[in-house]
Amino acid sequence: MKNEGVHAVVLNSETADELLAFHDNIPEETLQQIESRESDNVRLQAEKEVAEKQLFINRIFIAALVLVILFLLVLALQFRNNSRQKEIFNSELKEKNRTILEQNHIISQQNEELSEMNQAKNRLFSILSHDLRSPIGSLQQLLELIQSGDFTPEEQSGLLDEMLVQVTGTSSMLHNLLHWANSQLEGDKVTFEEVNIPKKVSRVVDAYYLVAKSKNIKIIQEEPKGLPKIQVDKGHLSVILHNLLSNALKYTIEGKEIKITYAVKNDQVLLKFLDGGQGISEKKIKEIKNLNSRMISQVGTGMETGTGIGLMLVKHFLNINRASLDVKSYRGEGSEFIVAFKKAGIN
Repeated sequence: MKNEGVHAVVLNSETADELLAFHDNIPEETLQQIESRESDNVRLQAEKEVAEKQLFINRIFIAALVLVILFLLVLALQFRNNSRQKEIFNSELKEKNRTILEQNHIISQQNEELSEMNQAKNRLFSILSHDLRSPIGSLQQLLELIQSGDFTPEEQSGLLDEMLVQVTGTSSMLHNLLHWANSQLEGDKVTFEEVNIPKKVSRVVDAYYLVAKSKNIKIIQEEPKGLPKIQVDKGHLSVILHNLLSNALKYTIEGKEIKITYAVKNDQVLLKFLDGGQGISEKKIKEIKNLNSRMISQVGTGMETGTGIGLMLVKHFLNINRASLDVKSYRGEGSEFIVAFKKAGIN
């Protein structure tokens, strides 16, 4: 055993010597090539390690990029969902706003209708108090005269005839007023009809017969032939005529006359009330013609008082019936109210 070990050592020593001898015998160029290859191997190994590190970094970057992309996709999907929810919410909000606006519009219309109905009610009471005061007062005077017993049976019969005329005219006026009031409760509606204006005026004159007689005023109405019919709302016309005649009686001096005449001008029929008063000022004429103006009522020649609403109603109804009012004053002789109505059949 010992000999074998010694032998191995001797061999190894010999081998080493041989290798050294071999290395010494290797040419210089070959040694340089071997060293160059070893250097290349080291460099390649280093480059491989760098490449592996770069690959690892690239994989980490790609993984991070994928995560970022996924995160952005999630954000995009969330944003899209939020946008859809926002659009739905905005759409619902717009619909609710539209509904609210419609409801507000309906409420506004209802408020306007209620306001108009309230105004119509006020106008009704004003008209009734204004236009019924004179005929009712006349009837009261007649009854007082009959009750006094100072008249013969023949005179009482005449007074009763006058009362019948007065009651008939007042009843007709009240019927027209109530017809107008009923239409007003449904709004300012105009129902155009063809009307024989002289016939309508005659009925109104009959209603004020006793009022005129109490002031010794004579009402002279022209009886025209072939006068065209006018186009107007009958209820409105009744209010217009009653107020114009009442106004003429109020400012006519006792013992004088009221003249009612007619004329035709182009497509209009003119109705003229000429009273027997003192005339009115230019300032008052402008006030009368102002559609939105409510006049301050003046005391009449018989100390009559008024509310000032009569002419305001006349102007209002003339306006919605496509008619107009003109006023002329003749100082010391009277005032003339000229109403122009549309001829029937004229659009």
